[in-house]
Amino acid sequence: FLEAAKQPAAFYNQQEQILTIPRNQKSATIYPNPASNNVKLSGVDAHKIVIQSIMGQQLLEQSPDEGGSFCLNGIPDGLYLIRWFSADSNGVSRLIIKQ
Repeated sequence: FLEAAKQPAAFYNQQEQILTIPRNQKSATIYPNPASNNVKLSGVDAHKIVIQSIMGQQLLEQSPDEGGSFCLNGIPDGLYLIRWFSADSNGVSRLIIKQ
């Protein structure tokens, strides 16, 4: 378990502009997507959410509420990676923000 937690959730090869997402992650549903203000994460019991630009810049880190929702205030329109972390797994998905 400790070894898996140290592995990155996604790998971005800037030279070839390829995003690689490992296949051994649990499936989560993020909706609505595209989103504007609030997003809900279901299918996993995440304790932390991190939103990153496609280039890897971290824009937001927070804990979702008990229903799995979290706020996107202050993040401009665009395509992002949303990384989620739970007690037994982690994962990454794409998120489109459109105000």
